[in-house]
Amino acid sequence: MYGMILLGVLALMSPDLSLWYSHCSKGNWHNSAEEAASLANADSSNTEVMSALLISGTLSGISEIDLLNIEASTPYDSLSPLFWAATGLVLMENRSSSIEEAEDAFHKSIQLDSTGVFGWFLLGNLLERQSDTLTALNCYARAAELDSNFLPARLQLGRLFRDVGRQNKALDEFRSIMNTETSSGVLALAEYILLADETGSEIKPDSLERILLQANPGAYMNLARDQCTVRPDVALVAVVRAERTLTDDNLLIDISETYLYLGEYSAVVSASGRALAVSIDSMEILGILGEALFEQDNLNESEKVFLALLNLDPFSIHALNYLGNIAEKEARTVEAVDYFLRTLELDPFNIDARSRLKTIAGDSYDPEIIAETLLGFSASASVDLSVEKGTQSFLECGGSASLSYRFDRRGSLIKVGFGGRTINWEEIRSIRIDTLNTETGWASIEFDYWLSDDYYLTMSSFWDRQRYTVRPWQISSYVAGGWQKRISSWFWFSPEFGLGSVNAKWLSHDDPQYSNTFSVYISTGLWYRKPHTFIREAGISGDLFFPPDDPDNFISHGTISVALRTWNPLYITIGYLVDYTRNPEVPSWEKFNSSFTTALNFDLF
Repeated sequence: MYGMILLGVLALMSPDLSLWYSHCSKGNWHNSAEEAASLANADSSNTEVMSALLISGTLSGISEIDLLNIEASTPYDSLSPLFWAATGLVLMENRSSSIEEAEDAFHKSIQLDSTGVFGWFLLGNLLERQSDTLTALNCYARAAELDSNFLPARLQLGRLFRDVGRQNKALDEFRSIMNTETSSGVLALAEYILLADETGSEIKPDSLERILLQANPGAYMNLARDQCTVRPDVALVAVVRAERTLTDDNLLIDISETYLYLGEYSAVVSASGRALAVSIDSMEILGILGEALFEQDNLNESEKVFLALLNLDPFSIHALNYLGNIAEKEARTVEAVDYFLRTLELDPFNIDARSRLKTIAGDSYDPEIIAETLLGFSASASVDLSVEKGTQSFLECGGSASLSYRFDRRGSLIKVGFGGRTINWEEIRSIRIDTLNTETGWASIEFDYWLSDDYYLTMSSFWDRQRYTVRPWQISSYVAGGWQKRISSWFWFSPEFGLGSVNAKWLSHDDPQYSNTFSVYISTGLWYRKPHTFIREAGISGDLFFPPDDPDNFISHGTISVALRTWNPLYITIGYLVDYTRNPEVPSWEKFNSSFTTALNFDLF
């Protein structure tokens, strides 16, 4: 009775949704999504249609990107029960949303229409996920009471009866819908067989034979996908029946993929051959066929298939990895390495390629360097806390961000950065002075050009604004040349020599003083970098600045830093810095200044 009322309401509200609802009530979410998409193409301004598409798309597993587009284009209607049901489902599937938000949306749907099946059914889904089994059971029962032909609710009822120990009730529920020749009916059949087997209940063969004979290939594939991980034997029977009763060649992709998952490689080859014969999505089928041939140790034929796939898609990581594995198995090591390196150029963190290269080359090769040869933009940010001691003592906190563009594989890049700091307290000659909200800032631009794998030129300009500085020399702009010697892919030595303009500003007895002096710059350092280990970066370096017309008046810096991996994309850096000024401009200033810094860093992209 309620079901007839519901269909009547749907007919009055939107006659086009009746066929969509019919597919939904059978548990055929793919067909319902296709129907809703067809309606949406005709009228994407209809809230009911777009909400229907969002529900079917989510339950049928449409890609996340498509679902985001559907969600964005769904018109808002606070009085539509179907809209709130769809909104609750989106919130339920979105990990960043709270459960309470999803539950509130389902309750709004029910409040607007207490006879709405989807409000009750999806609320039951949510409560079931939260292990509130009894309340979920009541929601499914209410949905089934409103429309006894809405089989997904009755299927879930049977499953929950089974979970709470009411086995006979579950068997009755499964049996009542398993002969309906629907997607939900075939799943109920699988549940019935499994539960009857577990409880030792008698299975009546008459209706089972009729169901198995009448079921269509799509229903068999639904059963196979549902049972692949739970009962592979049931899944295999279902996929075999699907292939034998095949009426839609497009199902050959699913059939081949399911055979591959179940390890039936000969069947994969047969089904894939049929698919290729009718020209169905050759790239996907080639990948499945090549993998099956590889598992059969038919390396020659597998290589031909993957080469054909690579010809169609030069960026296929799947093909490159398998071609690398084939070459490795046949002792063609140089070819294998080349294929795996091509994979890492497309995906520098590909686990399969990295592990195979490690196996082939041992400790003599580390693929970390590949991750550093990518072209394009990258960005990072950091927040830090530091304590500085010297002529003045500071406790500071600050932050910075940088954006760089790499335009060749040797490492040539242009980089811009900016940051700021706040001094929380300072001490001058043991007298503590509060300097809250004292803000400083800086910005820089840098250009590095690699002449070869070992030699480079760098140009940098640095702008620094702060209340005052303990350092009489700060580089403002310079040009330098450097040489890099890589001891291994993750450890290298790098000296640098340059010339530049040095600017400084400081305060002495409230009297501002300035300098603008030409300086020679020398630096050297040892560096370690393995981004995917616990100690992802470490370095020790030193530099020296001195003016040629007054070489005794030099300053130098030394740095030790370690970056510890936490969780991607975050990492922590700990550093210790020492500055030495040979002849401070103000005689009372300390020659040594030191800083201890801790920073939390973010690799944005």
